Amino acid sequence: MTRPPQFKDVDDENKELILEYINFGKNNLNKAKQTTNGDTTTLVTLARFIKKPLKDVTEQDLQEFFSKENILNRLTADLYAVRIVNFYKWLFKLKKGKDPQLWNVMNIKPNNKKTKVRTPTQKKNTLFYQKTMKNL
Repeated sequence: MTRPPQFKDVDDENKELILEYINFGKNNLNKAKQTTNGDTTTLVTLARFIKKPLKDVTEQDLQEFFSKENILNRLTADLYAVRIVNFYKWLFKLKKGKDPQLWNVMNIKPNNKKTKVRTPTQKKNTLFYQKTMKNL
């Protein structure tokens, strides 16, 4: 069973924002506990890494985050990317099918030489990407 992370080393502003997002997901989207735990883990990891308000994250911050050594495989990076995109869609109140304008998270790749890098068109043609974007 996955346990939500502690908010150690996360400032109060980010902690409140993450908890607000998690509560929104539970109350309005009926997200399962395991899903909200994963969202929390991802956002706490991001907040600890960037050490600034999540609302002020830049493309450069995300590129550095996704090149961290602890994001070892493409599956983890993709899962983190989807969670982060969903968070920023909620934060910026973007409509279904609209991506955040700050960056293109799907183009960020982990620091792993074994990773097969796809072009943006190839990524958009994958069933996983299409289902994810359709459901956001």
